[in-house]
Amino acid sequence: YTLGCERSDTFKAIASITGTMSGYDWRNCNPGKVPVLQISGTNDMVVPMDGTMSAAGGWGGAPDIKEVMNYWSNINECTQTESQNLANIDNTDNSYVKLDKKTDCYSNHEVWLYTVFGGGHTWPGAWGNMDISASEEIWKFFRKKSSLGAIAASTLSINCQNNLSIPREGIYMGDFSDKPLKKIKAAFIGLNRGGSHLRNFATIENTEVVALCDLYENNVKRELE
Repeated sequence: YTLGCERSDTFKAIASITGTMSGYDWRNCNPGKVPVLQISGTNDMVVPMDGTMSAAGGWGGAPDIKEVMNYWSNINECTQTESQNLANIDNTDNSYVKLDKKTDCYSNHEVWLYTVFGGGHTWPGAWGNMDISASEEIWKFFRKKSSLGAIAASTLSINCQNNLSIPREGIYMGDFSDKPLKKIKAAFIGLNRGGSHLRNFATIENTEVVALCDLYENNVKRELE
């Protein structure tokens, strides 16, 4: 959400999995219009949907996730809502998913909220809910929005391994404003828990991991093996 608040001129769509806006971003956000995808679990005790996350460390302070979604919906001038319960294809995960879409928005800048009823602070498709794959849903959402303009990947200046000429500090951008995006290129920053997201993402067709970054060099080496 910080990228959406501060660099919506560069990042043309954002996705948050079991996250929310920080208190600082909620109070100070001044974004342009940007499509938003959010996945939240009703049983998430780390980042509760009701906005009761602790403000310790500067993270908490934003309201209920539905109010956050309404905020972005208003920014994007959305006028309609579409809701559907997604297929409960795995009865053993004790959860199911509802998708609420804010539609009829400025330049198709929709806002999607996946609510995982019974879901915790997990990554659907990798662990927790198995009715959807969070990675695939992000890919579909970004691909749908790919004709909107540039995409970007920010990188840290420490322990980064990449196979493109990505600056060690700052942002690498590709301008896709005049043609559809055929491949998602991603950089992963933080490989402790993020390593499982990386491995799941790498199995999706038409994707490429171009950079790995972590404060601890051994985490990068582990994922390169």
